[in-house]
Amino acid sequence: MTIPSPPTGQRNAPQAEVPSYRTSALKVGWQFRSANDLIMIKGARGYSWLHWNDTSKQMMSYTIKHYASQLPGNNFIRVHQNCLVNRQFIQKIQLTHRGPLLRLTTGEEIIVARRRWTAVKKELLKYCVAIDE
Repeated sequence: MTIPSPPTGQRNAPQAEVPSYRTSALKVGWQFRSANDLIMIKGARGYSWLHWNDTSKQMMSYTIKHYASQLPGNNFIRVHQNCLVNRQFIQKIQLTHRGPLLRLTTGEEIIVARRRWTAVKKELLKYCVAIDE
């Protein structure tokens, strides 16, 4: 199940400025990358792994809380204590025996925390996302 674009009434609304992040790659060097290219951020003991849509990952020395305050709230959803997901890359939502599960366009599966499920569901239903049961 694919996620549709936002309703037409929201297209003319002023867009929040999307932040860009300075990242380093061995072959390319320093570059600025847009938050729209960011699939998810996973936190790990005071550091964060940024997963990009070109299948690259990068470790940064900021906490996930730092990124959560900077990223546009309508694009990124906090699904777990240590995971922020870009709504544009969510392909399917399933309710399984393990709990609610998000399947991303990259094929990765992320379990939604029990305590965050109602907020995540409410946020996704705003954008007309159907939930498979």
